[in-house]
Amino acid sequence: MEFNTKEYSDTSLSYLVLQHREQLKNHRKSFKKTLKLTELKLSLTNKLISLNKSQIQHMSSEELRVLNRQQIFFNYLENALEKLHEWRNASPEEKKRIWKKVRDHHLAKQQEKCAKIERDGEDNKSPEKDMQSNKRRKIDVDYN
Repeated sequence: MEFNTKEYSDTSLSYLVLQHREQLKNHRKSFKKTLKLTELKLSLTNKLISLNKSQIQHMSSEELRVLNRQQIFFNYLENALEKLHEWRNASPEEKKRIWKKVRDHHLAKQQEKCAKIERDGEDNKSPEKDMQSNKRRKIDVDYN
C-alpha cells in the first residue's frame, strides 16, 4: 500500500505517518473480517449440507439440485479460505506474484469478452439486418 505525500504537502510528516498507519491497520482489520466471515459461511454451509444429507432418500429432484448448489458453494468457500490463508502467510514477493497472476487472469478474461463481442457483432451483420436497421432509421426520420 503506497501513501501519496504530494496530496498533503501542507500537512506535518508525523500526521502523515499516523494516517498511513491507520490505513494499514484498517486494511488488516478488513482482511481479518473477511477471513472470519468466510470461515463462518463455510461452517454454516457445512452444517446445512450435513442436515440435508441425512434426508437425501426423501428429497425431490429440486431439493437435490439445491443440495448440489450448496456443495458447490461449500467447495468455492473452501478454495477461497485456502487462498486467504496463503495470502496472509505470503511474503511481499509472493504477494506481488499473486497480484500479477490475478491481474493477468482478469485481463485475459476481459480480452476474451471483447473478442466474443466483436465476433458476435460480425456474425450479426447480415444484409437483411442492415436493411431492417435502415428502415427503422427512415421511419424515425419520417416521424420527426
